[in-house]
Amino acid sequence: MLLVGRLCRLCPGHKSSVWARRWEEAAKAAHFPPGYNGSVYVFPQVVTAQESKLAEQQQLSSELQGTDSQLRAEVLSGRCHVQKQQRAREAIQGHAETLQHRELQTRAALECIAGRVSAASFASDSCLPPGGRFSHCGQRT
Repeated sequence: MLLVGRLCRLCPGHKSSVWARRWEEAAKAAHFPPGYNGSVYVFPQVVTAQESKLAEQQQLSSELQGTDSQLRAEVLSGRCHVQKQQRAREAIQGHAETLQHRELQTRAALECIAGRVSAASFASDSCLPPGGRFSHCGQRT
């Protein structure tokens, strides 16, 4: 029976349905043991070892997929956190600029008030300030 299979594989048209059918009939008639695939006997130990390796690889693959998903979620969370920090930083910078502008306005107003107070004290004494000029706040220059 093996001769039929070997001849079948050596002949130029062994993939034809006639030869394939003859080979299957010969294999069934010979009662080959399970694990014999027509030319090579696969030992059950080899199959078991390969199955266990496959199971380990599938487990490792699923663990890696879980780790990948977790890392992707952490990256997304980190990006959101960075964006929130950037928006907060921009808001703080805007507030700081507003405070600086208000400080400059307050200083200018205080200088104006100080000039008016100074002008009023000289006016009550019927004197002009030194140099004969008043402050820059709309008084006589």
